Amino acid sequence: LGVHYDQRSVGNRDFSDSKVIFLHGLLGDHDRAGTCTSMPVLCAAVGRRLGYPIKLVLTKGHVFCRWDDGEERFNIEVCCIGVDIPSDKHYRTGKYRITLHGKIT
Repeated sequence: LGVHYDQRSVGNRDFSDSKVIFLHGLLGDHDRAGTCTSMPVLCAAVGRRLGYPIKLVLTKGHVFCRWDDGEERFNIEVCCIGVDIPSDKHYRTGKYRITLHGKIT
């Protein structure tokens, strides 16, 4: 599909270009570049349509997907080269720092 992360958005907090932060940019005819506000949403929408138990998860300044069927749970990071499956610890430390109770530290 040619969907990819917008490298110009790394560390950039300028949200004036709606094509980068909303789905119409990923699904349009142009660059198909997105960020963590659009790429996980597309992933979750497709996964849910296929019947997968995909949830959107918010952390400090970031959004990612999570598979959670009540028995198995893992994170799905699509805002990288390819796909990554980072642990919860990854999102509780470093730049994302979120606690077990959802409070940003």
